[in-house]
Amino acid sequence: MSYRSTLSRAYWLLLCLLATSLFFSFGFGPPSFIESDGAQSPVLASQLQVLRQSPPPDFHGKAALVMDETGRVVFQRNANARLAPASLTKIMTAVVALDNGDLNSKITIKWQHTEIGSTMGLAPGDIVGLEDLLWGLLLPSGNDAAKAIADLVGGTQERFVDMMNAKAADLGMKNTKFGNPHGLDADGHYSSAYDLAVLTRYAFQYPLFARMVSTTRHEVRVGNRTLYLVNANGLLTKQMTPGSDGVKTGYTENAGDSLISSINQDGHRFFVVVMGTQSRDSESLPIINYIRNNFQWVKPPRPLYAAFTDVQGQDRELKWDPPAFLIPRWQRFDLAVVADLQKHSNPYTPETKIGALTYYLGKQPIQQVPLYVKNP
Repeated sequence: MSYRSTLSRAYWLLLCLLATSLFFSFGFGPPSFIESDGAQSPVLASQLQVLRQSPPPDFHGKAALVMDETGRVVFQRNANARLAPASLTKIMTAVVALDNGDLNSKITIKWQHTEIGSTMGLAPGDIVGLEDLLWGLLLPSGNDAAKAIADLVGGTQERFVDMMNAKAADLGMKNTKFGNPHGLDADGHYSSAYDLAVLTRYAFQYPLFARMVSTTRHEVRVGNRTLYLVNANGLLTKQMTPGSDGVKTGYTENAGDSLISSINQDGHRFFVVVMGTQSRDSESLPIINYIRNNFQWVKPPRPLYAAFTDVQGQDRELKWDPPAFLIPRWQRFDLAVVADLQKHSNPYTPETKIGALTYYLGKQPIQQVPLYVKNP
């Protein structure tokens, strides 16, 4: 339970250290030149001028979103709309396979696996391993690979789809329901730009997934044949923008042209989702350039250590590790922090959380970072 009113002198020293460190790192924004009931943070005339000179790009698709590596949304248009995801579906197919499958397991391809849409080039009678199927799923967006993965990992298409929907629920994807593993249009098969960004951010925890979606070409040996797989992501294969390292394209007549992009900038990553466009590349690039030119990564000082006195009168050290934040350049001085320390009795362990730091951009909380005891 929070007890700010009874913080010891050492606690107040900690708060002073925090305030001092953030002052030297960021400074503080000057007072607002105007106030209104709807104002979320101070805006100076100079900041307003920057905003007017760098307006967000026009977007002509059905939905768009930019999410930074912490999971924070920094740009969005209609991001929670339920839309046909087309082959963006295959990111979930890969995640479920990586969660539940054995990369060395194999399946014999049947004609049912090869009857629809885009393909990695499989033929009935081929014996293919799960890892090779994942390459065929994520690079050329093979529907044959998706159906084979579903049977290999789930036993049946229906059971695998149930696994996909269970994973979506686990990830909090509230505007998503899958009806198949490949993404061809179907009643009741939908997702949103926000949900797909959440999914993609999760998928990048798998090094194999990250490596696959950043690869432009790959060869798979099947029997006495070599399948030459080319990544369908033009931003990656044509090197259309710096820092592009994935992730997935999608297209159907109903869904339109869609793309999820991963962009590495200054050692950090952000994700760009566009759905329901006429041209996924031409709609993605202005958004990517807008973020690159108008936002910056800002990281508070890396773990600071400070002492506090516990209820037994013993000195303890604290540790925390804040992430980097992708924030608009015009708000780079508006980052602030509030510390909330909580009463806790001995004994302490490395997992003992005794409070949190909440970071604010203006008046909006953007991230909470736990405080732990160092070397309890």
